[in-house]
Amino acid sequence: MGDGTATVECAPPLGGALPFGANTLACTASDAAGNTAAASFTLDVVDKTPPFIAVSDTAFDVSKPQGVVTYAAPSTWDNKDGAGTARCTPASGGRYGASGDPFAFGPNKVTCTATDAAGNTATQSFTLTVENCAWSGFLPPVNATGATEMTLTPAQTLPIKWSLGGNYGLGIIDTLNGYPKLQNVACSNPKGPAVGSELSLASSLGSALKFDGSTGQYILNYKIGGVVKDLCYRFVLKLKVCPIERRFNIKVR
Repeated sequence: MGDGTATVECAPPLGGALPFGANTLACTASDAAGNTAAASFTLDVVDKTPPFIAVSDTAFDVSKPQGVVTYAAPSTWDNKDGAGTARCTPASGGRYGASGDPFAFGPNKVTCTATDAAGNTATQSFTLTVENCAWSGFLPPVNATGATEMTLTPAQTLPIKWSLGGNYGLGIIDTLNGYPKLQNVACSNPKGPAVGSELSLASSLGSALKFDGSTGQYILNYKIGGVVKDLCYRFVLKLKVCPIERRFNIKVR
């Protein structure tokens, strides 16, 4: 009578990684008596994984009433085909500002797709905000460009004002990345690098930010307390709209 069991070995080994496409596996079975038999079969590895699309929300700043919106199409990665670029709708280069244009002022949903050679398709979306970055500069009492150092006492509350040409809501400060920030700087070199630690004011904003509809201005009432007398500081503001750092210097007396 036979053993009832046999040892099977295949090359390439079963359970191992195989390339996409048809793979021939050659197998040999042997029993306890040393009897052997060989056979081969084809295993077809099929790509069923769609590409990955790397998307993130973005903004496009415009300086005139009508024109075109441009953006970089998101990159893609596929486990077989490698790197690529997604196709998106509305496409980069679409017009904005007039009725029927693919982009409008404010948030726009952009939908991107990617298809690999095996026909697997992925879809992702991101928000592209078309904004008119009419940054006014800091308004009095702060110098418009932040070039002039302000002298204040720890007891003062400083009204920091600016305009963006419209009301973008009260969530416009980039608090996620710690803004606004207060950096200690050398009084002899106030435009130089920060010295010592940097203080994030994001958690203490509370209801300090207001929008005055009558003037079209944002007002951030910043209480100077928490600084050290006779030291110099740099106030750094970054918004989600027009997202670059704006700064001015403070000397505490």
